[in-house]
Amino acid sequence: MTDDDVTTTTGHKLVFSGELPVYNLFAFWRVESIQDLIISCLALFCFGLGHEYLKSLQVRFAAQDLCRLPPRTRTLNKEPNDSQSEEETKQKQKDNHTNICRRFFDTATHVTLLLWSYLLMLSAMTFNPWIFASSVGGCGIGYLLFHRMPATQIVRQNTKEKRSNRDEG
Repeated sequence: MTDDDVTTTTGHKLVFSGELPVYNLFAFWRVESIQDLIISCLALFCFGLGHEYLKSLQVRFAAQDLCRLPPRTRTLNKEPNDSQSEEETKQKQKDNHTNICRRFFDTATHVTLLLWSYLLMLSAMTFNPWIFASSVGGCGIGYLLFHRMPATQIVRQNTKEKRSNRDEG
């Protein structure tokens, strides 16, 4: 049994190798030269940065949602008059529209993150060390740049700001 028999199944090497050509996900994305490899690495590095940027946006928006408390405008003994109920109805409609738009944004962000995650994972599975390093490096540097504050800190900061605004007002 030769080394090639052990390291390949159906023509794909299962060890890290810098040999060219490399198929990166699609038949049209064939890396045959050093120039192709550099372009692929830059593209995957940018995908990693974009992936981490979207994740940071998702965390920030989720933390902001946690900080929002529903306003308590009614008391038990007070009957709302017509103008108050119309205002409340308009506010509820506006909130529903905002929530629907927000859900679509969250869904689009999630699907994009999922697709980019699979793209980065499959590119790493080419077992080319340069492609692997660019994918992981893009995600690592993206995390370093875009994830400045954990979600718990964002919630605490927004809660403190709300309290100070209430105390001032």
